[in-house]
This record gives sequence, C-alpha cells and structure tokens, in this order.
Amino acid sequence: MSDSSLQKTSPGTRRITAKNSSRPVDRLQLSRQVEFVADKIINRGSSGKEKPSLTFKVEYSYEKRREVSGKIRDKYPNRIPVIFEKSLASKLPSLPKRKYLVPDTMLVSQFIADVRKHMVIKPSDAIFIFVNNTLPSISMTIGQIYEKHQDEDGFLYMIYNGENAFG
Repeated sequence: MSDSSLQKTSPGTRRITAKNSSRPVDRLQLSRQVEFVADKIINRGSSGKEKPSLTFKVEYSYEKRREVSGKIRDKYPNRIPVIFEKSLASKLPSLPKRKYLVPDTMLVSQFIADVRKHMVIKPSDAIFIFVNNTLPSISMTIGQIYEKHQDEDGFLYMIYNGENAFG
C-alpha cells in the first residue's frame, strides 16, 4: 500500500482510499459492516421448511451446562466439549446431534471434513463455521479456539451455515 493511499484525518485515525475511487474507506466502519453481515447471516430467519430447534443454552440451565462440561473436562482432559448448532438461515440439513467431544489437537478443517461426512450435501455446497460471530481460521486447532472463545459454562459454541460455492 503506498503512502498516497493513506490520509491522516485526526490524531491516531487513518483512512484508506479504495482503489479506483477517490472516496476514503474507514477501517472501523468497514469492520462494523463485516460484523453486521456475519450477524445477519447467523441470525436470519429460516425458510420455514424446518422449524429451528431450541438452542442448547435455552434448553438447559447454566448450572446444568456448567456441571456437564465440568464432568466432561474432568473425564476427558484432552477433549473439548463443543455445541455445534445450525444457523437459522442455513439451508443445510440438520445434524442428528449437536454435542460433540472433539480432540483439542484437531484442526478446524478436519472438523469441517468430519461434519461433511455426516451430511448429505452436494460437493458444491460450502460449510462455514462461526464462533462468537467470527469465522475461525481453518488452520487453527479446536483447542486454540476453545482458549479464546469458550463460554462461561465451559462449552465451545459453534454455529454452521452453508453456501453454494460454485453458483
């Protein structure tokens, strides 16, 4: 990026000028737009064909969830308790279960591949996983994500959504 594309606006704030445009792009505004779009994808209503199931947090009290995750972590210290739920906007099929015990060394890409095996979907359908409204890197381990994003109750909550990757 050249120095001519950065413009000083006020102390500590910089604006980036988009290519082929004289209009400056505000980084903070851009990141808010990305967060808004991610939140819209995750929380958008379903098509009506399938009733969304209650989320794990709604079905079970905090004390029960804390107790269950504590027992799991005590019994399996090298495994991560993951709650893997379908986004309301997703057109992908639902999985038969939503609670998984995942090795902490498993990569996100391996986890996605394992999930794909249990779904009947076209090869052109892509699966996206969100953790706290962010898209984790597929090269991260589940353990690394757990350290950053574990919930107060001890579970790691992931939401999946799908998109047709080839049109």
